Amino acid sequence: MVSIVTTNGSYISPANEAVYHQSQLIGTWQGTMNGNQPVTFTVKNIKGSTAQVEFDQGGKKEFGTASVDQNTLTFNNFSIATNNGSLGVLVFQSGTYEKSWQINKTSSPTPTTSTASSVPSSGGGTANISAISGSTAVDILA
Repeated sequence: MVSIVTTNGSYISPANEAVYHQSQLIGTWQGTMNGNQPVTFTVKNIKGSTAQVEFDQGGKKEFGTASVDQNTLTFNNFSIATNNGSLGVLVFQSGTYEKSWQINKTSSPTPTTSTASSVPSSGGGTANISAISGSTAVDILA
């Protein structure tokens, strides 16, 4: 199986990264709820359909596991989504009530990414391939 492995311990499938750019969700997102209440949503890593997150709403911190679906994370009654990795939306939903706020990404993890994959080698087995693109290191491992 092929997966993208980042230095922060994330495992994102290349298909999900290619279509949804899930690695853009990783980092710290900040905004203001209800005009004056600061909110910080930190996505520490993504592993398949779950993510480790920290949520701080006006000084009340919660830690836990969020579910990941396409370019959206859901933690308790809150969801965040982004299309570009720098501007996002925070949505609170309870029953039929829903409210949303704009959030901005304020920090991102170190941009080192590895891709793990079995690649046939000419010697009959698998090969380990490494490539570096800009500041992003990519390893393709057997």
